[in-house]
Amino acid sequence: MADYHSIIAKAVSTLDPNTGEARRRLYGRARAALLSEIRRAYPPLDQSDIMATRKSLEEAIGKVET
Repeated sequence: MADYHSIIAKAVSTLDPNTGEARRRLYGRARAALLSEIRRAYPPLDQSDIMATRKSLEEAIGKVET
């Protein structure tokens, strides 16, 4: 499982300016990239793995925002 927290935290720290809107765009790109990777996975991930992966990313985003 990827360490989404450190990846997201590092990306946020490089934002200039680090505004709420800039972070939302970053999180949107991270979500889109994750979904793209999930779709390309072979063998395909089962639904529980997909949900766990997406949950991990959302938890990382939540931690960075707090």
